[in-house]
Amino acid sequence: MSLADELRSIPLTNGLSDAQLEQLIDASEELSFDDGDVLFREGRLAERLWVLLEGEAELSRHIANRRTVLATMTEPGNWAGGLVAWGGDDAVYRATCTGVGSGRCLVVDAGPLAELVEGWSPFAAHMLRGVMQTIHMIDTTARERAALQALGELAARLAHEINNPASASLRTVEALKVTSQYMIESLTSRAEMGITAEHFLVIDRFRVDAEQREAPVENALD
Repeated sequence: MSLADELRSIPLTNGLSDAQLEQLIDASEELSFDDGDVLFREGRLAERLWVLLEGEAELSRHIANRRTVLATMTEPGNWAGGLVAWGGDDAVYRATCTGVGSGRCLVVDAGPLAELVEGWSPFAAHMLRGVMQTIHMIDTTARERAALQALGELAARLAHEINNPASASLRTVEALKVTSQYMIESLTSRAEMGITAEHFLVIDRFRVDAEQREAPVENALD
């Protein structure tokens, strides 16, 4: 079976005319792959459209340091990539594509692909560019929200760490303030009672002696 006949038999390209099929074949190349071959990698610019002609290929991503299979291309006409053709100059492959067994793909660079689609259907090309812009906007907004959320969580953790010693310091200052106020009120009361400095020293010595006599009892209870 010729390549043109293969393309006529798959849903993606069976609506193209003979002339359009010829243009597509001229602008593309046919690539074979074996088991374990990497066709494209996650995070690289999606500069090529990959159309499965035969075989099977897995699409996987690294999530939490683990390789997770997201989908499997098994039907001729399944495709991936080529997003740069629709104005996505920073569009990247969202997954890594790995061959499962042997197979073949039709590969088209983004530049020729954009020209072909523009020539075949300007309306379709316009719609695709609009879809890409919408996806890019949603993706950018999602990343910004995720970044703001992460920043908010970090700020909350920092505030918590800062607030704990700050709260302890405030409580200590408040306790010192109360103690100082009590001492001032006590001295003022004694002054109003006419107690001289000598009398105050005698009373303070009685206090110290009483604390020393009580200390052994308290230690024994402990």
